[in-house]
Order: sequence, then C-alpha cells, then structure tokens
Amino acid sequence: MPILSDNYRDWSLVTTVIKDLSRSKIVNLGRRFESQFLLVRVSSKAQRDTWNFGGRIWATSLVLAKQAKFYQVDLDLFEQELIIVPKYFEGKYSLLYQAPNYFPDVILKVWEYRGTVTDDRDNGNVTVDLSSIEQKLDNLTTSINLILELLNYEPPPEPPTAPTEQQEQYLLIS
Repeated sequence: MPILSDNYRDWSLVTTVIKDLSRSKIVNLGRRFESQFLLVRVSSKAQRDTWNFGGRIWATSLVLAKQAKFYQVDLDLFEQELIIVPKYFEGKYSLLYQAPNYFPDVILKVWEYRGTVTDDRDNGNVTVDLSSIEQKLDNLTTSINLILELLNYEPPPEPPTAPTEQQEQYLLIS
C-alpha cells in the first residue's frame, strides 16, 4: 500500500474549472496529468441542500493511438475525494468530468500529488497495525450478528381476512 507524505506542499492545485453547464454537462479539464494520486473537489454556485452526488470523473489514456483506457470515479458534492488512478495508466492521462443533469454550473478543483511515494513494506515484511485489524474484526462481527438477528426476525402473523367469494363457494359445496 503506498504511503503519501502528509506535507501539504506535496500537493499542487493544477486546475480550477468554473463553467456554465447550459450547453454541455461534460467538461474536458484540458491538461495532461502524470501523478497516480489526485484530490478532486466539486461544488456548484446553485447548490441545494438535497444535492449529494457531484458527478463522475474519468481518467482516459490512449494506447497505441487507437484504444482508450478508462477509469471512472463517482464524486460526492463538497467533499475532497482522493482518486488513485490505476498503475496501468502509465505516463500522462486526461481527465473528463460529467456533471449531474441538474447542475447549472460547476466549480471543479484538482490537486496533483508531487511528493515522494513510499511503500509500507520494510525489507519484504509488511508492517501491520494489530489494533486496527482487531477493531475492524470487532466491527465485522457486530455487523454479522445484526444481520443474523434480522434473518431470524419473524414478523407478527397477519390478521385473518374475510374469505373471498371463491372460497365461500368452495365452503358451500363441501
């Protein structure tokens, strides 16, 4: 697992797009990115409290000038999203953004990580935080227990209903 520096100077704001979306809901960010790690923040001037979805962003790269590789991420509105572009996007790639249909405008900011990336392996041994694993196991056990309780839940019996006309005719015949 890659470990990024926590120094804010290693992140560079590389583009800010402020665009009226009345003509097209797809925005080409107009530059090539190199880093595998991006931070993206989406907002709108015409925001509403009920809006949560911030659209989709695609990383695209040409292979042999013919085929395109795509990697898509859904974005939350007003949240900084860490996007880890897969390593098979070697070299430079482009970003496309698609806004939800109800967005009249968009403000899109993209930061690119320019710092050093280290690995959490030390001489081939993976460093493990046991307390974190124990906590995740406890959470998983609690979730499983809740699911099992829900699976064993029996709803109260339904009240009897009046017989239908067909059932009454059957009772009269027999």
